[in-house]
Amino acid sequence: MKIYAQHGWGKGEKVDRGLGDRSIQGVILSPHDEEPSELRDYVRDLSRGRPRPDVLCDPQLYVSLVRNANEGKLPQYPYYRQNLSLRDFGGVRNIQGFVRANIDFQRDLPLTHILSPTIIVESFTDRSAQIAFSLAQEAIDYCASITGDSRPLLISFAFAEGALSHRDDVAEFLDTISLFEAKGFYLIVDRNDTVYSQDFHPGRLAELIRIVYSLKRSRFTVVCGYSDFLSLLFGAAGADASAMGWLQKLRRFNSSRFQPSQGGRRPRDRYSSSKLVNSIYLTELDACQDVRRLPAVKSNTPYDAVFDGRSYPSGVSWSQEESALHHWATLAALVSTVNQGSARERIDHARRLITDAQTLYDDLAQLGVRFEPPNGSAHLENWNDAIGRFLSSIRA
Repeated sequence: MKIYAQHGWGKGEKVDRGLGDRSIQGVILSPHDEEPSELRDYVRDLSRGRPRPDVLCDPQLYVSLVRNANEGKLPQYPYYRQNLSLRDFGGVRNIQGFVRANIDFQRDLPLTHILSPTIIVESFTDRSAQIAFSLAQEAIDYCASITGDSRPLLISFAFAEGALSHRDDVAEFLDTISLFEAKGFYLIVDRNDTVYSQDFHPGRLAELIRIVYSLKRSRFTVVCGYSDFLSLLFGAAGADASAMGWLQKLRRFNSSRFQPSQGGRRPRDRYSSSKLVNSIYLTELDACQDVRRLPAVKSNTPYDAVFDGRSYPSGVSWSQEESALHHWATLAALVSTVNQGSARERIDHARRLITDAQTLYDDLAQLGVRFEPPNGSAHLENWNDAIGRFLSSIRA
C-alpha cells in the first residue's frame, strides 16, 4: 500500500522531502489551502518528479455545505460555489453543472487521477446519499464521454461516521457502488469527535474495513483519505493507498476543520511510535526513557535518531517538518508489514502487531508510565474487536 501526503496549510518542504526519501508516493491536494495559480504551479512541479508521484486533487465540494464555513481559498476557484444547500442539487442540469465544472478544472492539470466531487453523506438512506450517488454517476458518464484522456476516475465518497452504524445500510451502499463503472474510490469518514486519537467505535470500524475489503474483492482501486494509524487496518484489508498530513486536522477528517478557528494553544509536540501503534506526546516519551524503555518504543526511522537517550526527548529540537517526515516514515514502515500474503494473512499479522502494542503498553504501565487518555491503549482493544466483527461478517 502506498502512503500519500494529505495536503493542507503550511506544506513548506514537507511533501518534497517526503517524496525524496520515498516515505510517501503521492499527494492529495487541498484547494482550500492554495490559491489557484499556486496550486497549478505546484502540480506541474510535482509532475516533473522522478519517479513521478501520484497527484490527486480533492475538489472539496462538500465544504460548500458546511454551515458558516471557513472556505479558505476555495471561492477563488472557477468551479466552486458558495453557501449551497441540498436544494441546489435538485435536477439533472444542476448535478451536471457541478460535476463538469469540477472535472474540467482537474483535466487542465497534469494530475495522475481524476476525483469526482461529492458531499458529506449523513446516512446511506437519506437524500444526501442520493445526491452523492447522482454526482458519482454523472462523473462516470461525463468522463466516459471525454476522448483522449485515459486518467483513471476515482469516485469520491465522504460519509459521516454515524452512517457506519447500520450494517444493512452499509451492505446496500456496497451493492450500489459496486456496480459503478469507475476505476476506484476515494473514501473519507467525517469523524464525530474532534479530539485527536486513534480510537474508533468497533462496530463502525468493522463496517469501514468491510467497505475497503469488499471494494478490493471487486477489483476497484481504493484510496483512504485522512487515515493516520488506521492505515494499518486498511492496508490489511487491501487498500491501495492511504493519506495523512502533518497537522492533526490533516491526519483524521472532521468537517469542523472548515469552520472558523476558535484560536487556542499550539498543539503539544508528538512522536509517532510504530511499536505502540499510536502518536504520543514527547513528555510521554520522556517517561519511557525514565524507565529505560525508550528503545522499545522508538520507531527507528531516519528522523528519530535525535532521541538517543542522552537527553530528554522533550528537550530535543523537533520541528513540525521533522515530526511530519517521521510520521510518514513510521506509517510507511508499519503498513509495509501487511503488504504481502492473502487477506487473512495480512489481517492476522495486523492483529499480532496490535497484540504486541498492547503488551508493550501493559509493560510500561507496570513500570509506572502513564499516558493521557487519547494516547493510551484503548484504541487497540477496539481495533481488535472491530477485526473480530469484520471476520465474522465475511464468514456469515
